[in-house]
Amino acid sequence: MFRLTKNKNPEFTQAILLREQKIEHSINHFRFGILAFFILMDSISFTIFNGFDIRYVSLFATSLLVLMVLFGIARKVMQKKYRFWMKYMSIFFDFSIFFVGSFFFVDEIKKMLPVDISQLGIFVTIVFIFFNMLSALRSSKKAIYFSTIVSFIFNLAILYQMDMHVFILVYTSIFIAISGILSLWVSDHIIENVLNNLALRKANFSIEQKNEELQSQKDKIDQSNTRITDSIRYAKRIQDAILPNEKILNEALSDYFIYFNPHDIVSGDFYWMRKIGRKIIIVAADCTGHGVPGAFMSMLGISQLNEITSFNIENQKEVIQREHAKNGIYYEFIEQNLHIELSAAEILDRLRNTIKKSLHQTGTFDEQKDGMDLALVIFDTQKRTLQYAGANNALYYVRKSSDNEQYELNKIKADHQPIGIYLKEKNFTNHELEVHDGDSFYLFSDGYVDQFGGKNGEKFKNKRFRELLLSFQEKTMAEQKIIIEETFEKWQANYNQIDDVLVMGIRV
Repeated sequence: MFRLTKNKNPEFTQAILLREQKIEHSINHFRFGILAFFILMDSISFTIFNGFDIRYVSLFATSLLVLMVLFGIARKVMQKKYRFWMKYMSIFFDFSIFFVGSFFFVDEIKKMLPVDISQLGIFVTIVFIFFNMLSALRSSKKAIYFSTIVSFIFNLAILYQMDMHVFILVYTSIFIAISGILSLWVSDHIIENVLNNLALRKANFSIEQKNEELQSQKDKIDQSNTRITDSIRYAKRIQDAILPNEKILNEALSDYFIYFNPHDIVSGDFYWMRKIGRKIIIVAADCTGHGVPGAFMSMLGISQLNEITSFNIENQKEVIQREHAKNGIYYEFIEQNLHIELSAAEILDRLRNTIKKSLHQTGTFDEQKDGMDLALVIFDTQKRTLQYAGANNALYYVRKSSDNEQYELNKIKADHQPIGIYLKEKNFTNHELEVHDGDSFYLFSDGYVDQFGGKNGEKFKNKRFRELLLSFQEKTMAEQKIIIEETFEKWQANYNQIDDVLVMGIRV
């Protein structure tokens, strides 16, 4: 019936000890109140029946003061050095004080009130039962046994002194025994509650500890992410710095747009432009991957393009300066008289070789196949011609039909090989065509046409892209950029962007 067994768990023992300490502290206040009440009642009854006596009142006041000091000391001891054995001393002290006080209390009640002696006896037993039930709060089986035995003995002693009938002695003894059984039952549930609370506190502590560990790990991850993100943002500043700025673009091109939408902070797509003499070289490239890996490749591609197109430029400047030294020359004159001898296809051939050399690509089976796809065009502003060479990226251009009634979109196919190692390499094909006034040329990566979206979550695809380009030819390039951007965002909707996006439009 009862599960008050000895628990060797130190956490449980400590929890019971702390609980008993709080209980004894509370009982100590109650004990002080009872004794103070006895002293006060005795003082009042003495004054009523014997008259006022300053000496007797002083004695009671002194007793009350001593009582307060003793209970103050007991309180300090209970708080700082409580031990399990103290509860037995406390139980015995409670019953002893009430046992002694009962003799005076009963006599004073009989003098003051017309109360039957049997009623007083039952009242005394009820008080003993009350004190006995208090032991249940101590959550100790031994303490309950001890309290019940002491209560049983003191109750019989005082009732016997009051000349109570044997029936009352037996009757009250049975009630004290029942109170002991009830105390065992209550204490059993208290211990179960303590164990449950202990388990709950332990579980909560474990959860809090894990939460602290998780929070600590999260803080470390957040700090790492912040440092990495800050580094990538600084890398973006570097990447933005090496891309052609608006001033350079505006000096070379009269009507154009660039829609540049990186997948991450930094981009694997890049655009590049350089004007050499009467020729303007423009590149739209898509490097392997996106984010940081793609950005590394883009910076490598830009640096190599700068180096390739700078070939023999310094020698040309020196020759021009020598030939025109007598006439006096200016920077603009030198720049206008420079020329690049390489075709679009030759630039791609050289770029492929330098990329392979930089990445140490030899064609072995297990090496990385990093590289880039791109479209490169060279506008000759004097001859009004355009050269194009492409590595997997085609060139679209739109011009009016011969009867000037509608626009036609034309495609120049790229060579199906990247800038980088490839199994079936060949020289890139150079395409050349005349440029007409009003022609629009479009260079782009595959990020736009490969984006998932729409009602069915499908790719945008080249067909829709061509239809889009034809639909806004009456618009300016600035207006076309807005339509390109809004169309992409509307198509993407709630889908994640899958790649860097680059679209360049140039009208001559």
